[in-house]
Amino acid sequence: MNEFEARVGVVTGAGRGIGLAMAEAMGRRGMHVVLSDLEPAQPERAAKALRAEGSDVVGMVCDVSDPTQVEDLATWTVERFGRVDLLCNNAGIVAGGRTWDISLDNWRRVLSVNLWGAIHGVRSFVPLLMANPDGGHVVNVASMAAVNPWPAIAPYNPDFVDIAARLQAPSAAHWMGTDALGRDVLSRVMKKKGLARTPEEQLHKIIGDTIRTMRKEKELTLKQMSRRTGLSISLLSQIERAESSPSISSLYKIAIALDSKIQDLFGNN
Repeated sequence: MNEFEARVGVVTGAGRGIGLAMAEAMGRRGMHVVLSDLEPAQPERAAKALRAEGSDVVGMVCDVSDPTQVEDLATWTVERFGRVDLLCNNAGIVAGGRTWDISLDNWRRVLSVNLWGAIHGVRSFVPLLMANPDGGHVVNVASMAAVNPWPAIAPYNPDFVDIAARLQAPSAAHWMGTDALGRDVLSRVMKKKGLARTPEEQLHKIIGDTIRTMRKEKELTLKQMSRRTGLSISLLSQIERAESSPSISSLYKIAIALDSKIQDLFGNN
Protein backbone atom coordinates (compact mmCIF):
# COMPACT_ATOMS: atom_id res chain seq x y z
CA MET A 1 0.00 0.00 0.00
CA ASN A 2 1.21 3.46 -0.88
CA GLU A 3 -1.79 5.50 0.29
CA PHE A 4 -2.94 5.26 3.90
CA GLU A 5 -5.09 8.32 4.60
CA ALA A 6 -8.76 7.37 5.15
CA ARG A 7 -8.07 3.70 4.33
CA VAL A 8 -9.40 0.98 6.64
CA GLY A 9 -7.24 -1.62 8.38
CA VAL A 10 -8.19 -4.59 10.56
CA VAL A 11 -5.72 -6.19 12.99
CA THR A 12 -6.43 -9.37 14.94
CA GLY A 13 -4.66 -10.13 18.20
CA ALA A 14 -4.06 -6.41 18.57
CA GLY A 15 -4.58 -5.95 22.29
CA ARG A 16 -0.83 -5.82 22.86
CA GLY A 17 2.55 -6.49 21.25
CA ILE A 18 3.05 -6.46 17.49
CA GLY A 19 -0.67 -6.27 16.78
CA LEU A 20 -1.04 -3.14 18.89
CA ALA A 21 2.07 -1.64 17.30
CA MET A 22 0.63 -2.23 13.82
CA ALA A 23 -2.68 -0.66 14.83
CA GLU A 24 -0.80 2.34 16.24
CA ALA A 25 1.24 2.71 13.04
CA MET A 26 -1.91 2.63 10.91
CA GLY A 27 -3.60 5.23 13.08
CA ARG A 28 -0.64 7.57 12.85
CA ARG A 29 -0.86 7.35 9.06
CA GLY A 30 -4.47 8.47 9.06
CA MET A 31 -6.13 5.09 8.65
CA HIS A 32 -9.37 4.00 10.30
CA VAL A 33 -8.43 0.99 12.42
CA VAL A 34 -10.44 -1.94 13.74
CA LEU A 35 -8.43 -3.46 16.57
CA SER A 36 -9.62 -6.91 17.67
CA ASP A 37 -8.59 -9.27 20.44
CA LEU A 38 -9.97 -12.28 22.29
CA GLU A 39 -9.87 -10.87 25.83
CA PRO A 40 -13.11 -8.95 26.53
CA ALA A 41 -11.66 -5.75 28.01
CA GLN A 42 -8.40 -5.56 26.08
CA PRO A 43 -9.55 -4.30 22.64
CA GLU A 44 -11.41 -1.26 23.95
CA ARG A 45 -8.65 -0.49 26.47
CA ALA A 46 -6.05 -0.49 23.69
CA ALA A 47 -8.31 1.43 21.30
CA LYS A 48 -8.99 4.08 23.94
CA ALA A 49 -5.26 4.64 24.42
CA LEU A 50 -4.77 5.10 20.66
CA ARG A 51 -7.78 7.41 20.36
CA ALA A 52 -6.17 9.58 23.03
CA GLU A 53 -3.29 10.03 20.58
CA GLY A 54 -5.70 11.23 17.89
CA SER A 55 -6.19 7.99 15.95
CA ASP A 56 -9.55 6.71 14.73
CA VAL A 57 -9.54 3.26 16.33
CA VAL A 58 -12.38 0.93 17.30
CA GLY A 59 -11.90 -2.05 19.61
CA MET A 60 -13.77 -5.28 18.87
CA VAL A 61 -13.79 -8.64 20.66
CA CYS A 62 -13.18 -11.49 18.24
CA ASP A 63 -12.17 -15.13 18.66
CA VAL A 64 -10.44 -15.89 15.36
CA SER A 65 -10.82 -19.63 15.92
CA ASP A 66 -14.57 -19.11 15.36
CA PRO A 67 -15.30 -18.50 11.65
CA THR A 68 -18.65 -16.90 12.49
CA GLN A 69 -17.02 -14.26 14.68
CA VAL A 70 -14.44 -13.48 11.98
CA GLU A 71 -17.19 -13.19 9.38
CA ASP A 72 -19.10 -10.85 11.71
CA LEU A 73 -15.94 -8.76 12.17
CA ALA A 74 -15.57 -8.39 8.41
CA THR A 75 -19.24 -7.52 7.93
CA TRP A 76 -19.22 -4.99 10.77
CA THR A 77 -16.09 -3.29 9.40
CA VAL A 78 -17.64 -2.71 5.98
CA GLU A 79 -20.95 -1.58 7.50
CA ARG A 80 -19.12 0.91 9.73
CA PHE A 81 -16.54 2.29 7.28
CA GLY A 82 -17.89 1.32 3.87
CA ARG A 83 -14.72 -0.51 2.86
CA VAL A 84 -11.71 -2.50 4.01
CA ASP A 85 -8.20 -2.11 2.60
CA LEU A 86 -5.87 -4.06 4.86
CA LEU A 87 -6.13 -7.21 6.95
CA CYS A 88 -3.42 -8.22 9.42
CA ASN A 89 -3.82 -11.80 10.62
CA ASN A 90 -1.77 -11.38 13.77
CA ALA A 91 -3.59 -13.37 16.47
CA GLY A 92 -1.50 -16.20 17.84
CA ILE A 93 -0.98 -18.26 20.97
CA VAL A 94 1.67 -20.73 22.12
CA ALA A 95 1.70 -23.92 24.17
CA GLY A 96 4.85 -25.61 25.39
CA GLY A 97 5.64 -29.27 24.98
CA ARG A 98 7.19 -31.87 22.74
CA THR A 99 5.14 -33.37 19.92
CA TRP A 100 4.38 -36.59 21.79
CA ASP A 101 3.90 -35.02 25.23
CA ILE A 102 1.49 -32.18 24.61
CA SER A 103 -2.23 -32.95 24.92
CA LEU A 104 -4.48 -33.14 21.88
CA ASP A 105 -6.59 -30.36 23.41
CA ASN A 106 -3.56 -28.05 23.40
CA TRP A 107 -2.69 -29.07 19.83
CA ARG A 108 -6.22 -28.22 18.72
CA ARG A 109 -6.29 -24.96 20.70
CA VAL A 110 -3.06 -23.61 19.21
CA LEU A 111 -3.83 -24.69 15.65
CA SER A 112 -7.37 -23.32 15.86
CA VAL A 113 -5.97 -19.84 16.48
CA ASN A 114 -2.61 -19.72 14.71
CA LEU A 115 -3.53 -21.62 11.55
CA TRP A 116 -7.30 -21.66 11.30
CA GLY A 117 -7.55 -18.09 12.54
CA ALA A 118 -5.52 -16.93 9.55
CA ILE A 119 -7.56 -19.12 7.21
CA HIS A 120 -10.80 -17.68 8.59
CA GLY A 121 -9.43 -14.17 8.08
CA VAL A 122 -8.49 -14.86 4.47
CA ARG A 123 -11.85 -16.48 3.71
CA SER A 124 -13.88 -13.64 5.23
CA PHE A 125 -11.85 -10.62 4.14
CA VAL A 126 -10.31 -11.48 0.77
CA PRO A 127 -13.64 -11.26 -1.12
CA LEU A 128 -14.12 -7.78 0.38
CA LEU A 129 -10.58 -6.74 -0.53
CA MET A 130 -11.08 -7.97 -4.08
CA ALA A 131 -14.28 -5.96 -4.34
CA ASN A 132 -12.41 -2.82 -3.29
CA PRO A 133 -11.70 -0.74 -6.43
CA ASP A 134 -8.39 0.35 -4.87
CA GLY A 135 -7.32 -3.22 -4.19
CA GLY A 136 -6.27 -4.54 -0.83
CA HIS A 137 -3.53 -6.16 1.19
CA VAL A 138 -3.24 -9.17 3.52
CA VAL A 139 -0.45 -9.52 6.06
CA ASN A 140 -0.12 -12.94 7.71
CA VAL A 141 2.06 -12.59 10.79
CA ALA A 142 4.20 -15.69 11.20
CA SER A 143 7.18 -16.63 13.36
CA MET A 144 10.76 -17.67 12.77
CA ALA A 145 9.42 -21.09 13.81
CA ALA A 146 8.28 -21.30 10.18
CA VAL A 147 11.89 -21.70 9.06
CA ASN A 148 13.59 -22.70 12.30
CA PRO A 149 11.22 -24.92 14.35
CA TRP A 150 11.64 -25.08 18.11
CA PRO A 151 11.13 -28.60 19.60
CA ALA A 152 9.92 -27.31 22.97
CA ILE A 153 6.85 -25.60 21.47
CA ALA A 154 5.74 -28.27 19.03
CA PRO A 155 2.23 -26.97 18.15
CA TYR A 156 3.63 -23.51 17.42
CA ASN A 157 5.79 -24.73 14.52
CA PRO A 158 3.55 -26.36 11.87
CA ASP A 159 0.85 -23.68 11.88
CA PHE A 160 3.32 -20.91 11.05
CA VAL A 161 4.96 -23.09 8.42
CA ASP A 162 1.56 -23.43 6.79
CA ILE A 163 0.95 -19.69 6.99
CA ALA A 164 4.34 -18.91 5.49
CA ALA A 165 4.21 -21.55 2.77
CA ARG A 166 0.58 -21.53 1.76
CA LEU A 167 -1.29 -18.34 2.60
CA GLN A 168 1.58 -16.21 1.28
CA ALA A 169 2.07 -18.23 -1.91
CA PRO A 170 2.84 -15.91 -4.86
CA SER A 171 0.32 -17.80 -6.97
CA ALA A 172 -2.53 -16.70 -4.69
CA ALA A 173 -3.33 -13.66 -6.83
CA HIS A 174 -3.25 -15.84 -9.95
CA TRP A 175 -5.78 -18.25 -8.45
CA MET A 176 -8.16 -15.37 -7.82
CA GLY A 177 -7.63 -13.81 -11.24
CA THR A 178 -6.40 -10.45 -9.97
CA ASP A 179 -3.17 -8.65 -9.25
CA ALA A 180 -4.95 -6.17 -6.98
CA LEU A 181 -4.47 -8.28 -3.86
CA GLY A 182 -1.14 -7.92 -2.08
CA ARG A 183 0.07 -10.59 0.34
CA ASP A 184 2.91 -10.79 2.82
CA VAL A 185 4.19 -12.87 5.68
CA LEU A 186 5.56 -10.79 8.53
CA SER A 187 7.98 -12.55 10.84
CA ARG A 188 7.48 -11.72 14.51
CA VAL A 189 11.22 -11.55 14.88
CA MET A 190 11.56 -9.51 11.69
CA LYS A 191 15.15 -8.49 10.99
CA LYS A 192 16.13 -8.44 14.66
CA LYS A 193 19.65 -9.77 14.97
CA GLY A 194 19.62 -10.71 11.30
CA LEU A 195 17.26 -13.66 11.79
CA ALA A 196 14.73 -12.75 9.09
CA ARG A 197 16.12 -15.07 6.43
CA THR A 198 14.71 -17.33 3.78
CA PRO A 199 14.85 -21.07 4.61
CA GLU A 200 17.89 -21.36 2.33
CA GLU A 201 19.68 -18.50 4.07
CA GLN A 202 18.80 -19.83 7.51
CA LEU A 203 20.06 -23.34 6.69
CA HIS A 204 23.16 -21.87 5.05
CA LYS A 205 23.95 -19.97 8.25
CA ILE A 206 23.38 -23.02 10.47
CA ILE A 207 25.67 -25.17 8.32
CA GLY A 208 28.30 -22.43 8.13
CA ASP A 209 28.26 -22.03 11.91
CA THR A 210 28.57 -25.80 12.29
CA ILE A 211 31.57 -25.99 9.98
CA ARG A 212 33.33 -23.12 11.77
CA THR A 213 32.67 -24.71 15.18
CA MET A 214 33.85 -28.15 14.08
CA ARG A 215 37.03 -26.74 12.53
CA LYS A 216 37.80 -24.59 15.58
CA GLU A 217 37.14 -27.29 18.16
CA LYS A 218 39.18 -29.94 16.37
CA GLU A 219 41.71 -27.51 14.82
CA LEU A 220 41.02 -28.91 11.37
CA THR A 221 42.18 -27.46 8.07
CA LEU A 222 39.69 -27.35 5.23
CA LYS A 223 41.57 -30.22 3.63
CA GLN A 224 41.20 -32.34 6.77
CA MET A 225 37.56 -31.35 7.06
CA SER A 226 36.99 -32.31 3.45
CA ARG A 227 38.60 -35.70 3.96
CA ARG A 228 36.49 -36.45 7.03
CA THR A 229 33.14 -35.28 5.63
CA GLY A 230 33.50 -36.20 1.98
CA LEU A 231 32.61 -32.62 1.00
CA SER A 232 34.85 -30.71 -1.40
CA ILE A 233 37.21 -28.03 -0.10
CA SER A 234 35.69 -25.41 -2.39
CA LEU A 235 32.16 -26.18 -1.16
CA LEU A 236 33.20 -26.08 2.51
CA SER A 237 35.00 -22.80 1.93
CA GLN A 238 32.00 -21.32 0.09
CA ILE A 239 29.62 -22.15 2.94
CA GLU A 240 32.02 -21.14 5.71
CA ARG A 241 32.63 -17.75 4.09
CA ALA A 242 28.86 -17.25 3.62
CA GLU A 243 29.28 -16.81 -0.10
CA SER A 244 26.46 -17.49 -2.59
CA SER A 245 24.28 -20.25 -1.21
CA PRO A 246 23.87 -23.65 -2.88
CA SER A 247 20.35 -24.83 -3.69
CA ILE A 248 18.12 -25.88 -0.80
CA SER A 249 18.38 -29.54 -1.87
CA SER A 250 22.19 -29.30 -1.87
CA LEU A 251 22.14 -27.69 1.56
CA TYR A 252 20.04 -30.52 2.95
CA LYS A 253 22.49 -33.07 1.53
CA ILE A 254 25.38 -31.17 3.13
CA ALA A 255 23.55 -31.01 6.45
CA ILE A 256 23.01 -34.77 6.37
CA ALA A 257 26.67 -35.36 5.51
CA LEU A 258 27.79 -33.16 8.41
CA ASP A 259 25.33 -34.69 10.83
CA SER A 260 26.65 -38.19 10.11
CA LYS A 261 30.20 -37.03 10.91
CA ILE A 262 29.58 -34.98 14.04
CA GLN A 263 29.84 -38.02 16.30
CA ASP A 264 33.20 -38.95 14.74
CA LEU A 265 34.54 -35.41 14.87
CA PHE A 266 33.47 -34.65 18.42
CA GLY A 267 33.79 -38.12 19.83
CA ASN A 268 37.09 -39.89 20.30
CA ASN A 269 40.21 -38.13 19.04
